[in-house]
Amino acid sequence: MASSRVPGMTRRAKVAPYNSCICCYQGDTSTGVLFSGQAEYVIAGLAKLLDSVEEASATAGVGFEEQGFDSGKAPTGRVESFVRLCRDCAREKGLPAEAIIEEAAARDGEVPGFYQLDEDFDEGGRDDAS
Repeated sequence: MASSRVPGMTRRAKVAPYNSCICCYQGDTSTGVLFSGQAEYVIAGLAKLLDSVEEASATAGVGFEEQGFDSGKAPTGRVESFVRLCRDCAREKGLPAEAIIEEAAARDGEVPGFYQLDEDFDEGGRDDAS
């Protein structure tokens, strides 16, 4: 088999198209899901999509580095991570339709109201007395 110019890669290796879905690699995917919370929450969400905690941790680590966090360390506090995901894969993974948003809405901060309560960071957390 002929090798490419990239060490360890062969010409048969797949390269994900530009703006591809994280699950099926369909190119030009403009929809996705926004994970917002502690780093562990982001990794757990990615693990649901990727079916592997190891791959989810590696993927999140790259994303955290791109956001300016230290390499190899989980960020503290709230982090956000937008992941491209096509509607077909979202349906296959069991995500509700309300969780899938357009990339432009995520970029502009116009995220619809579908959230998981994070009592450590959200104001007005659950009142245990009631």
